[in-house]
Amino acid sequence: MRSADTRERPALWRITVATILITTAVALCVLTALFWSRGVWNAAVLGYALGVMVMGGLVSYLIAGRKKVRNVLRFSLIFFSISLVLILLEMANHHGSPDVEAADKLARHLSGNFWDLAKAHRQKVAELQPDLQMLYSAQSYSSPVSIKRTRDAVKNVAALDHEFITHFETFPARVQQEVAQSSLSDTAKQLYLQGYLQGVNSNAYSSALEVGRKRDQIERQWCNETVALYDFALAHQKQIQIKDDHLIITDERTRGQFNNLLKQAKEQRQRLQDAKAEMEKLQKEFTQTLGLTREGLGPGGRDSSPPI
Repeated sequence: MRSADTRERPALWRITVATILITTAVALCVLTALFWSRGVWNAAVLGYALGVMVMGGLVSYLIAGRKKVRNVLRFSLIFFSISLVLILLEMANHHGSPDVEAADKLARHLSGNFWDLAKAHRQKVAELQPDLQMLYSAQSYSSPVSIKRTRDAVKNVAALDHEFITHFETFPARVQQEVAQSSLSDTAKQLYLQGYLQGVNSNAYSSALEVGRKRDQIERQWCNETVALYDFALAHQKQIQIKDDHLIITDERTRGQFNNLLKQAKEQRQRLQDAKAEMEKLQKEFTQTLGLTREGLGPGGRDSSPPI
């Protein structure tokens, strides 16, 4: 006759099956959280996964884990079943509805377009940096070729920045157009735009737009002042000498005009740098308000362009 201890001890196969079921259930809880987050893993997603585990484990414990009714195999089966149902519900929630799929695809498309525009802008500006880094230096006046290259770089960067600010200003209108042309139902379109326009009407966007327009105006002034300086240098190139990285203009009248133009250009550049810093801060607040993050958009991030 077997002792009470032997009768109460679970068989090896029960322990093995229970271990597999519990391990699988935990994996399903993690997958449920990943479905919920669209593949992103962070502290919030970990908390979601733990919450699913606790919920399934608690229900299983109340049914088959308490001392009076303890059954490890039944516990694991219930835990596994609950985890399976939860992940199926999560999958159905995100993939079963045409509107959910269309909205998810639209959000990723719009976010991707926004960051693609920003990345293209930074790449084009980066190509101009070798010439822009020489701006106002003695070497930038060393020859007609250097003068023209520096002047043209200033014109080009101002044009690129103006183009990007225009994209930023018209982005909400493009969103509304994309939503109108999407496969979302009429009700879903209204709900989508309602939520999106809350961000557009926020103080963050209106402030960023105001600063962006101000920055664009200052940059045009900076561009005009700097182009005038280099046009003057090109017209008086024979009177300009470079010695040991120093600019020498012997004619007093020419030197006075040059210094005055240089001072005005540098003052405008400082105003531009101040406005640029304010614009980037507000732009970040706006993109966070609209949920335009890099999460879920694939590898790569925002490149940082050097300052002008």
